[in-house]
Amino acid sequence: MLMKRAQEIFNSKGVLDVKYNNNDVWINELNFDKKTAMVKNLNNNRIMEVEVSKLIET
Repeated sequence: MLMKRAQEIFNSKGVLDVKYNNNDVWINELNFDKKTAMVKNLNNNRIMEVEVSKLIET
């Protein structure tokens, strides 16, 4: 995913499906300098920092 699209999803008032390693995640925060996102795994509530390029919109 591109940073621009991640920002659009992050700022969206709706719920958009995003996956990381085949797991549903919620974008909590974006870091434009590092091109990463803090995401919450919706299956186990684990918070992790991931590369935005590894996120997939479904």
